[in-house]
Amino acid sequence: MASMKNVIKFLAMTAMASFALVSCNMEQPAEDAANAPKRNFVRVDFTTSQDETKAAFGEADGLGYYPAFWTAADTKVCMSMNMGSPVEGNINKPSEISKSATFSGDFEDEGAPYKFYALTPISAVNGISESREAWSVSIPATQTPKADGLSCDESAMLLYAESELFYELPTEPINMKFKHVASYCRLTLKNIAAALPAEAAGAVVRTVDVTYSVPVAGNWYINVVDGSL
Repeated sequence: MASMKNVIKFLAMTAMASFALVSCNMEQPAEDAANAPKRNFVRVDFTTSQDETKAAFGEADGLGYYPAFWTAADTKVCMSMNMGSPVEGNINKPSEISKSATFSGDFEDEGAPYKFYALTPISAVNGISESREAWSVSIPATQTPKADGLSCDESAMLLYAESELFYELPTEPINMKFKHVASYCRLTLKNIAAALPAEAAGAVVRTVDVTYSVPVAGNWYINVVDGSL
């Protein structure tokens, strides 16, 4: 199937909550060292080994199941402890295409109990709400499928995970079970030339615009209290 650029036109949405301007890649203002309260930071390690978690799809197994792999494009993850200030971590993979991955985060310890959250790709994360009850995320309106024709744009493959509740800081890596936030569809367009007007006969179709009557891209909010999107 010829590679083509799919453009999804996005219908603007009204913001549903006020979000703090805190993101994984935003620098925090410097504090006066003499007057700043003592802050205790802790390192926590994470792992994920489910092959359905991320990120590019492989060849179908004949039963309609497409395995997913962590790829070279997966380099950063956004994390939070107890929905506090988000932190950025590096994704480590045993190979360029892998069914497993590990990452770590340095969090400010606010005391037990502890619950951890993670989102990837980091480019899709806007920040955490002032109420600390929701993540603000974005699904890109313009998406370019991978050249192999198997996978959608990895920047649109938004994944979210949360840990169990811990009453002591874990000393072993926490297994994060990521879930796909978005749904995916594969469109196969046939006989496009036959649908062209007579005056466009023989023209080369380079792009296709797909317009939906409901929002399918743009800003969304993941509520960590009830799990709603």
